[in-house]
Amino acid sequence: MASRSRRAKSGCQRAATGPTWLPLVFRNVDRLDALLTELIDLARLEAGAFALKDNRRDLCLFVRRQVEHFEEVGKQKNIRLTLEAPDEAWVFFDATKLDKVIGNLIGNALKFSPAETIIRVAVYLRANEEGGGEIEVAVSDQGPGMDETTRNRVFERFYQGDAGLGRGHEGMGIGMAIAREMVEMHGGDLSVESEPGLGSTFTFTLPLGCEHLDPDDIDTSEVPEARPHTIGAPVPLVQDDETSNSVPANPRPSLLLVEDNLDMRVYLRLHLDLHYEVREAQNGLEALEALEMAAPDIIITDVMMPHLNGLQLCQRIRADERWKKLPVIMLSAKAAVDNRIEGLKAGANDYMAKPFSVPELLARIQASIPQFAPRPESGDQAWIDKLENSMESGLPRAGFDVEELAKQLGYSTRQLRRRVVAIFGLSPAALLLKRRLEKAHELIQARRFSTVAEVAHAVGQSPTYFSRRYRQAYRCTEIKL
Repeated sequence: MASRSRRAKSGCQRAATGPTWLPLVFRNVDRLDALLTELIDLARLEAGAFALKDNRRDLCLFVRRQVEHFEEVGKQKNIRLTLEAPDEAWVFFDATKLDKVIGNLIGNALKFSPAETIIRVAVYLRANEEGGGEIEVAVSDQGPGMDETTRNRVFERFYQGDAGLGRGHEGMGIGMAIAREMVEMHGGDLSVESEPGLGSTFTFTLPLGCEHLDPDDIDTSEVPEARPHTIGAPVPLVQDDETSNSVPANPRPSLLLVEDNLDMRVYLRLHLDLHYEVREAQNGLEALEALEMAAPDIIITDVMMPHLNGLQLCQRIRADERWKKLPVIMLSAKAAVDNRIEGLKAGANDYMAKPFSVPELLARIQASIPQFAPRPESGDQAWIDKLENSMESGLPRAGFDVEELAKQLGYSTRQLRRRVVAIFGLSPAALLLKRRLEKAHELIQARRFSTVAEVAHAVGQSPTYFSRRYRQAYRCTEIKL
């Protein structure tokens, strides 16, 4: 997209008209690229596809290169960037993840800072004699600051406060949420201090050493330093070039997605495309046209849309004999009880408030069309039983992984992946982790162990990695035994 726009610019500049509109095109192309990258990052976080690759690196050098990268942008806005840091500080971290964190913090500071101000980046090393401690990175600006409400919610997904001075720069409200999750993946924390009119300071801390990390997350290979974050081509969520000779999957149900906001449609499709044949409509009228062409197995619709809103669409569907039995799920930012009742009275089978949990949405969709839940062919059942037995017997062993599972079943890892995805809709690694977490949940509910470490070892996981994955899967802030 960006390259086509650049070619358009070179062609238009040869004309005498002087394309004053092109800078607007380029700004919006860059903004869309940034939004798509954030959406992909969010989808990968939701799917648990963001594995850490922590190397021991000089964090001070890494931050210094980030600051140098943004200095030119600062000069263009007449904003000065300063850095205060030790000569070096060796820390285990994933450069690609921290690149996005620091880029997000400095980028936001530049967006919301007026001219003739200073952005200060500081690195503080707090080591102890045992080699532990932490390192702190702070980014301070002299922008408009935030009130208490915005400050308390700035890390929530899709939250957009009153941007005020930076209204023209607002995004989808997920950059800070992603940054915080990436810091927490490292065992650290991201926080903010801000007052209206006094600017903001975002600070993240990382533990020193590597004892807090899962051994699988540590990469000891030599890798080049990551470049400061720039938006490039979107990263596909799934790559599999072996499409030939694959085991045919069960036919996927069809889904009609009705949503007027492009960003939200993109976000939803990132998840829904993995499970359903998705068609799109931008409003209720387009949805009715799509229904005339072919009825889907389920409809997901927004409520507030132009021309024909979600409530009116649902009423039209229920009044038509051809479509009256189609399940409809409404998604809306209007989350009050009265709004939910209004949606259900209009004929919706379910009503979810935005922002919503993607796993919960997928579960509700599957519950609305249970006939499309994964059902193995009769000839597959014996193989599935063997697979489940192999996983159950191997769960307690820390070294039990996909490679060993494939050997026990007499498959290559790629053959196993194709067959497991075809039946369960999950990769073997994701299925194995799911079974481990389910077993751990049973043990926790039965109160058979007194510590999280004991539960983790009972399902072949390190305590740190298990705790993070379990809290993500069961949406809890702590594990109660």
